[in-house]
Amino acid sequence: MIEPYYTDDYATVYVGDCLDVLPQLGTFDVAFADPPYNFGFDYGDGFNDKRPDDEYASWCAEWFAMLRERTRLTFITPGHGNQRQWINRKPAGVAAWYKPGNPSGAGIFQFCEWEPVYVWGKGRIGGSDVFKATLNPQFKGDVGHPCPKPELLVRRIIAASKATSILD
Repeated sequence: MIEPYYTDDYATVYVGDCLDVLPQLGTFDVAFADPPYNFGFDYGDGFNDKRPDDEYASWCAEWFAMLRERTRLTFITPGHGNQRQWINRKPAGVAAWYKPGNPSGAGIFQFCEWEPVYVWGKGRIGGSDVFKATLNPQFKGDVGHPCPKPELLVRRIIAASKATSILD
């Protein structure tokens, strides 16, 4: 049993491998996942996310199955390069993260001002299926993650799904 790293009346934070943490959790209205892209990012703690493609797909299938068992709606932001793997899992819908003025220029898709947000589950999201949230490039190195998602994006997804319990 993994002990919570932090807990209060509103949130519980676990630090650990999702494959170890997920089995001990209950159910949630919504899950938001931003999986590693498997492109060889260095996360600064000695972890490099590049695995052989079959190993990466197997790992994603394992945690995704556990996630889906625990949620009404699941949102995944796979980036552009991993779309095939996630579309093959037959999402119920596709929304868009609109990020105006995307400043990145690292590859063919890095100038896109949108990214897919795949959705699985039952129910509906209220309002638009386009979530507008501008990137904050000044945070890139400051938060210990090579491509952090803006808090506003997650807040808008949660609001649209009318969730009261969230698994991130």
